[in-house]
This record gives sequence, C-alpha cells and structure tokens, in this order.
Amino acid sequence: MKQLLRLVRKMTIRWQLRDLDRQAQHIITARRAARIQLHMIRLEQEARRRAQMVCLIEAES
Repeated sequence: MKQLLRLVRKMTIRWQLRDLDRQAQHIITARRAARIQLHMIRLEQEARRRAQMVCLIEAES
C-alpha cells in the first residue's frame, strides 16, 4: 500500500512537471511571437518614415 502511494505521488509530481513544462513552452512561444510582432511594427514604421522622406525630397525638387 505504501509503495502504491509512493508511486502515485511520484506520477503526480511527474504530471505536474510536465504541465509546467508545457506552460513554459507556451510562454516562450508567446514571447517569441510578441518579439517578432514588435520587430515587424518597427520595420513598418521605418518604411513609413523613409516613404515620407522620399515624398519630401520629391516635393522639394
């Protein structure tokens, strides 16, 4: 009986660790996605800024 309880406890801990690992992976994936999104936003802003510069230069000439 004691061995069975020990086994159940060990399995429960393993399942909890597995769940935590899965959650950590989701967080890492979400952070990575957010970082990529932020990078895309910065690229879009830079492209917009350059387009405005081109418009200003064309307007002056």
